[in-house]
Amino acid sequence: MSLTKHHDGYCLWPTSVPHPSRTGWHTTRDFVGELAAAVRARGMRFGLYYSGGLDWSVYHHPIRNVGDMLACVPTEDAYRAYAGAQVRELIARYKPDVLWNDIAWPDKRDVPQLFADYYAAVPHGVVNDRWFGEAELFRALRESGARAALNTQIKEAVLAGRNLSSAPPHCDFRTVEYGLGEVPEGKKWEACRGVGLAFGHNQNEVPEDFMTASEFRAMRDDVLARGGNMLINIGPRADGSIPEIQARAVVG
Repeated sequence: MSLTKHHDGYCLWPTSVPHPSRTGWHTTRDFVGELAAAVRARGMRFGLYYSGGLDWSVYHHPIRNVGDMLACVPTEDAYRAYAGAQVRELIARYKPDVLWNDIAWPDKRDVPQLFADYYAAVPHGVVNDRWFGEAELFRALRESGARAALNTQIKEAVLAGRNLSSAPPHCDFRTVEYGLGEVPEGKKWEACRGVGLAFGHNQNEVPEDFMTASEFRAMRDDVLARGGNMLINIGPRADGSIPEIQARAVVG
């Protein structure tokens, strides 16, 4: 799985889609294409990650909780057009076997046609479950009282052991991140997490923050026994090298 655009909004391929407000907010080197070629040269499937729900180059406020995070989802028409054009460009350039969106899509009304375009280009492709965002909810949460009410509801649900998430209208597999969420019945699913406490490289993490090889194997065996797949994130340093503590956990 290749990162194409994370929450900072910076694109790791030379996109030709103009940014709504920042000129040249992308690399000139095609990191995505280089990784795609390397992965496929080894006979493996290649997937793409895209952050459609958070883009701090467009809309950014401090995030302290779930309500704050959802309030930052950009729903404006210009961003909807930008994100849709970018994902279609990624599909055309790289034909990803997996199309993995994060947080939510700016407006769920755009999703069915985007899926149709993807499946037409990559008939065997699969999509995850983080697409059908409620744009009206995201806009409402920009009011502090609405955010406070949602956060209270989430806390009460967690304490009561209730699950607030529901199955989307369509996905090819569900995601359970860092053990948060119920394992779906009768549906393909994956467990996703980083080797440490978060995704990406964090130089402030200490050895105790990382899974050991035995912990990794135990998690893998548990997920596979329940019919799931594992998605483990490795966070390389800026020079592309993988920290030994991360490699040791996964390789053993």
